[in-house]
Amino acid sequence: LASIPDGTADRERPQNRLEFFEEVAAMDTLEVLEQAIGNAPDDLEILYQLAIQLIVAERYEEGLDSCMEILRGDREFREDIGRLTMIRVFNMLGKGNEIAGKYRRKMFNLVVEYRASTERQRNQKF
Repeated sequence: LASIPDGTADRERPQNRLEFFEEVAAMDTLEVLEQAIGNAPDDLEILYQLAIQLIVAERYEEGLDSCMEILRGDREFREDIGRLTMIRVFNMLGKGNEIAGKYRRKMFNLVVEYRASTERQRNQKF
């Protein structure tokens, strides 16, 4: 990876994959996290770790669904980690990937919905 010059097209794809693998090394196993989320379905930290484990296991749709749940639960959790993780997965999957396209649309719709809801709440205060 170090031999690939910065700015090279698609350089971020292997870089993102490596970052996911490095991150998962410090987490519980997929099986432990699946059991933990069953016991605490609203725990966004467990959900995030589960998403990363699923992504590393190449279960991309399940991992992206977990990221969507984070966005639904708290858009600002860990400085918008749900959305940022989705973007990293999209970059890793590459342009034209069917899964990436499907979840880009889902993420976009959710973000638009969130912004509209926030705007309505702001207007109700005045």
